[in-house]
Amino acid sequence: MRYVVCAALVFFALTSRAAAAPFVVGSGDQPAVAVDAAGTAYVAWNGPDAQDTPQYCRLPRGATACDVSLALPITAGTGSTTRPYVSLNGGRVSILVHRFGQATGITQYVSTDGGATFSSRVAGGNVLIYEAADGPGDSVSVVTSADGRGGLFQNLSLTGPAPAGFALLDAARLYYGSVGLDGANPVVTFSTAGELAAFRRYSGAGDLNDAASWSPPVELGFMQYPRQANGAPGLFLLAGDAAGTMVVRRWTGSTFGTPVAVGPGDASESHLSIDAGGRLHAVFPALDAAGYHARHAVSDDGVTWTTTTLASAPFVQQAGMRVAAAADHVGVAVWGASGQIEVSAIPVATPAPPPPPQPPPAIPVPEPVAGRTVVVQPSGTVRLRLAGRSRFVALTALDDVPMGATIDTKRGAVVLHARNTRTGAVETVRLSDGWFKVSQSGRVVNFTLNEPLARCPRRGGAAQQKKPKSRKLWGDGKGAFRTSGKYSAATVRGTRWLVQDTCAGTTTRVTQGAVTVTPKLRRGPAVVVRAGKQYTVRARR
Repeated sequence: MRYVVCAALVFFALTSRAAAAPFVVGSGDQPAVAVDAAGTAYVAWNGPDAQDTPQYCRLPRGATACDVSLALPITAGTGSTTRPYVSLNGGRVSILVHRFGQATGITQYVSTDGGATFSSRVAGGNVLIYEAADGPGDSVSVVTSADGRGGLFQNLSLTGPAPAGFALLDAARLYYGSVGLDGANPVVTFSTAGELAAFRRYSGAGDLNDAASWSPPVELGFMQYPRQANGAPGLFLLAGDAAGTMVVRRWTGSTFGTPVAVGPGDASESHLSIDAGGRLHAVFPALDAAGYHARHAVSDDGVTWTTTTLASAPFVQQAGMRVAAAADHVGVAVWGASGQIEVSAIPVATPAPPPPPQPPPAIPVPEPVAGRTVVVQPSGTVRLRLAGRSRFVALTALDDVPMGATIDTKRGAVVLHARNTRTGAVETVRLSDGWFKVSQSGRVVNFTLNEPLARCPRRGGAAQQKKPKSRKLWGDGKGAFRTSGKYSAATVRGTRWLVQDTCAGTTTRVTQGAVTVTPKLRRGPAVVVRAGKQYTVRARR
C-alpha cells in the first residue's frame, strides 16, 4: 500500500455569501415549506410519535423561532410515511396530509386567519403524496412513488368535493413521480426501479383524473429522483445523472431539454422551487471526506448557477431538503437531521456569470481499481487488517485498500470510494460502527460483517448470563454496494441503512431511501425495505 495526501475533493466553483447557522423548530422528519409574499414561512412535517402526528410552525421573516407552533389534530388513520404538502392562496393556508387506514386518504388542514388556527376537511382519495404542485387553478396535483397500482396522479380541489378517482398514468413505472405545470397543463414523470423515466402531459381537455386525457408516455432516459418546479421562467426539472451530478432540464414545449450541470449532490434528498420573482432555487446535500454539506443553488435562467453552503455536518446528512422564497428571493430551506427539523435562511445572492473553464473535478489519489482496491478516507479511530494477517494496524490517512481486507470502524468511520467496472464512475459510501470485509462480486462491492459473535444458546438449553453479542454496520451512500450479514444481504438503492446480526437473525433497518434484502441460507423472495422500516431474516434453528 502507499500513503498519500489527498487533494481536496473539488465540487465546483462557488460564488456565495455566508449563510446564517440553521436552527431547530421541532422534532420529526419529512418537512415541507411554503413562503408567502411577506416572507412568512409555513412549515409542516411528520411528528416523532408512533402516529406521525402532523406538526406545524409559522415562521415570520427573519425570525429564528415559530410564532405559531401546533400539532394538527389527527382525523383518522394509523400513521403516515409520506411528506405533507403546504399550499398558499391569498390569506388561506392549506396543509395536505395522507394517512393510512382511512378510506378518504388525504386530509386538508385549512387556515383562513393567516396560519393561526386550522380546521380540517376531506380533500382526496387514498393516493399517497410523494410530490405535489399547486394548480391548475385552486387545486393541488399529486403524484405517487412505489404504489403497487402503478404511477398515479390525482388532482384535488382545495374548496370543492374530493375527486371520485385518480389517473393510472404508468403501470410499468411505479417510482419517483414528479409533477409541474406547463401553463395550466400538468406534466408528470414516473420512473422504473432502475431510474429510467418517462413523461406524460395533460392534453388540456377532459378529466384530469382520467388517464385518457393525457398524452402517451415519452421516454427521458436515466434520471435520479426528478423534481419539477414551474413559474414565470417556465417549467424546469432537477435530477441526478449517472455521474452523481445534479442537473437541470428546461421544458421546451414538447420535452425536457439538454441537461445543465449544477454540481455534485444527492438527488434523493433534493428539491427545486421557483419564487414569484422568477428565480430558481435548488437545494441538495453533498458528501465529501469532511461530511455532509447542505447546498443552495440559484439561477435566473436555469443555465448559470450560483451555489452557497447553508450548513455542514460530519456525520448526519441533511435529509428531505425543501426550499421556498418570496418574490424578493428571501426565504428558507428546511430539512431533517437526527430527528430534528432544521431551518436555514437562504442568502440572497445574485447569480454570477459563468466561471472560466475548469479542469474536471478531482478524485482521491490513489484511484480505486475495480475488483482489486478501494480508496478509503478514515475519521476517528479506524483499524485495518489485510487478508491473511492476524493483526490490525491503525488507518490514519487516505489510502488504497486491497480487496479481502477487514476494516474496523467501531470507533470511527470511513468514506469509501470504489469502481464497479474498469472504466466506471467512482461511487462513494460512508461506513461506520462495525467491522467488515471488503470484496467485489461482479459489479457489486460487498461489505461482509465479520466481527466474531458470541456462541448462541441452543434451543431449550440454559440461558447465557449475558445477551448474545451482536455485530452491525451503518452505511450511507449510493452505488453498487451490498452489506452482507449472516442470514441476509442488503443491496443499496440509497441512502442510509443498518445491517445487524444477532442470534435471532439478520435485521436490515432503513432510515433514508431503500435497500433490497435477499435471504442467504434459505429460499425466499427479495424484499424492498424503505425508509422508516426494518426487516429481519430469522436464524435457522
